[in-house]
Amino acid sequence: MLAHGGTLEYFVGAVFNYPTFAEACKIAALDAWNRVRAQERLKALLRPATIPYHGGPFRLPGIAQCAC
Repeated sequence: MLAHGGTLEYFVGAVFNYPTFAEACKIAALDAWNRVRAQERLKALLRPATIPYHGGPFRLPGIAQCAC
């Protein structure tokens, strides 16, 4: 390429513009990891909240209870 009039800047840009196979695999693996984590976080947000039930009437500490 340099013998045909190409510049060194063009050569460096053309050669180093493409990722290696290892870099492409790393990027794909990180993308998959992030997608799985995002789905897990979304499922946790959409899961209905549960309130523990201890078998008695619901009482808030420090608040006077109604005698209804």
